[in-house]
Order: sequence, then C-alpha cells, then structure tokens
Amino acid sequence: MTTLLKMLVRLIPVVIFLFAGALHAKSDRVAVKAFAIDEYTIDRARDESKKVQTYFITEGKYYPGNTDRPSMEKVGFMEIAQDLAFNLKRQNFFSETNQDKGDLLILVHYGVTDYDPDYMEQRNIDSIDDFGFGDAINDNPLLVSAVREEFQAQLFDMQTTNEANARELGVKAQLLGMDGLFNPMATDMEIHQLREMLEDERYFVVLNAFDLPLFRQGEKKMLWSTRYSIRAGGKPFDQVIAELNVVAAEYFGKNMKGLNLKRSSDESNVKLGDVEVIESGTN
Repeated sequence: MTTLLKMLVRLIPVVIFLFAGALHAKSDRVAVKAFAIDEYTIDRARDESKKVQTYFITEGKYYPGNTDRPSMEKVGFMEIAQDLAFNLKRQNFFSETNQDKGDLLILVHYGVTDYDPDYMEQRNIDSIDDFGFGDAINDNPLLVSAVREEFQAQLFDMQTTNEANARELGVKAQLLGMDGLFNPMATDMEIHQLREMLEDERYFVVLNAFDLPLFRQGEKKMLWSTRYSIRAGGKPFDQVIAELNVVAAEYFGKNMKGLNLKRSSDESNVKLGDVEVIESGTN
C-alpha cells in the first residue's frame, strides 16, 4: 500500500466522524420557518402606525406525542404564553387588554412529534434470515412454499408500514416547516439533513397570526406564521421552551426563505435558505 493510500485510509474515518458531528450539531439547533404575506411586511415597513401592534393570544392544538414525557405535563399553556409575550415584545408585538381592540389574534399550537419506527425495527429484523430464509429452511423443500407465502405477507405488511411512515413524514414536514424536503431543487445534503431531523422526535411551536378586525367579522386572514422546533432527545420540554422562543423571536412577523437553524448562543445564523426579497413593483 502506498504512503498516499495509507494516509487516505487513515483520514476517511476522521472525515466521516467530523461530518457526522457537524450534522448532529446542526440537528440540535432550533429550526425556524417564518412566513408573512407581502402585503403585511410592506405595510408594516412603510407605515409607522403599524410598526407597533397589539394582539390576543389563544391556545391551538396540543400534540403530546407517542412517547411518555413527564416534562410536557409540567408546562401549561399559560406559562408558554407568558414566555411568548416577553419575546413578542422584541418585535414590537404587545398584549392587548381591551376586548374591543387589537391588531392580531395569535393561535399557538405546540407539542412533540411522534417517533415512527420502520417495519424492520418494529419486528427486530436484522437480516434476511429473520424472514425465514435460513439454511435449514432452504434445505427442506416441503417448507419453501409455506415460507414463501409468509414472506410475501410480511413484505406486504412492510410496504404498508413504510408507506404510512412516508405519509407521516410528509405531515411532519408541513407541520415543522421542513417542506423543503420535497423541493426538487434541494441538494442531497439538504434532503439528508431534513430527513434526519424529521425522523427524530422534535419539540415544536407554531404561531399563526390572523388579522383580528377581519377575524371578528368572520374572515380568517393569516398575516404571518412562525414554525420552530428542536430535537427532543434527552431534553426536558420545560427547559427547552425558553430557548425555542428566544431563537424564534427574531423571526416573528417576518418573511424568510428556507429553513433557518440557530442556537440561542449563536452570534450568526446557519441557514438552508436566504432572506426573502420582497419586490413592491413599479409605480
């Protein structure tokens, strides 16, 4: 073996380790997807009277997940709302007390996504032998037909399970703002990273802000939405909710392109996308 080849053999495991570490570090960041309609962002940027807005906040849907997490029960909606109120102020959103006033109605969904094991994991299948195709079976012609039928039945169950998981992955991608997974322009690296995050259980919060005067008239016009989440593994919800809100606060009421990844301690953003450039058109 040449000296160069020996060096490459030694470096490959190091590169793989560093690459995996980088992906893991990114997966521990808060992932934020922020959307706002053009009309709203343009008006708020141009009209001084709209730079400061008031809101009422209300609880949406709670997602407890399929894993027992006592820390989820420690945090009530009012605690989340109070922490949100502090962070909403950073973008000049203030809680309204007059029931006849208010600019926004903010609906808050929160919880944790489910863990969805695939068929192989559910059945503890590690090799083809676990399907019943060991040497002892192959050596007995009388059992081959029966085993083949059983294998076909298991194959159908596997396809059904994996198709259901694929549909669930799509639902989670929409919920968490990771629909870039289905973007035909996404790179292999971006798809790998998004899939890795979606396959983890993730704590999340979704804020949907509606035009309150129109809402009172029966029209549901959503002005902006912020979806943010973090990997749930090994982290109690009551300790990470503050970090979630602190990071996401930078994006409340804004329109961003792509998924933004950041920790509360980061001085700069790590992004999969760029800031959305809004064109107001020609006069």
